[in-house]
Amino acid sequence: MRTGFAGAGEIAGLSEAYKGNPANFVGRYLQENAGKESIDPAKAAARIVEAVEETGPTKKGGTGDLMRIPLGREAGVALAERAQLLEGARDRRSLWSSAELPEA
Repeated sequence: MRTGFAGAGEIAGLSEAYKGNPANFVGRYLQENAGKESIDPAKAAARIVEAVEETGPTKKGGTGDLMRIPLGREAGVALAERAQLLEGARDRRSLWSSAELPEA
C-alpha cells in the first residue's frame, strides 16, 4: 500500500549480527520498493468501510459475505489460485472418501 512508510527511513549501519538476517532483508526490500506499491490507501479504506457497512461491491448479494477482503491484484490472484485448489479437492471426493469405513 503506497503510504510513504516504506521509504521514510534509512537503514542505519547494521551491526554484524544483523547483516544477512531477515531484518536486513526486510529493510532493504522496503527501501528498494518504496513508491512502487500498487494499492491506493484511500481506495483500500473505502473498500473496508463498504465491507463493514455492507455497501458497494462487498454487500451481501454482491461479491458476497466476505470474511477477508482481498485488496490489490496480488491478493486477488492468490485468492483465485486457492479457490482453484479447493475446486480440485471437491472433484476428488471419491478418492478422499474411499478410505472411510462404511457407516454403521
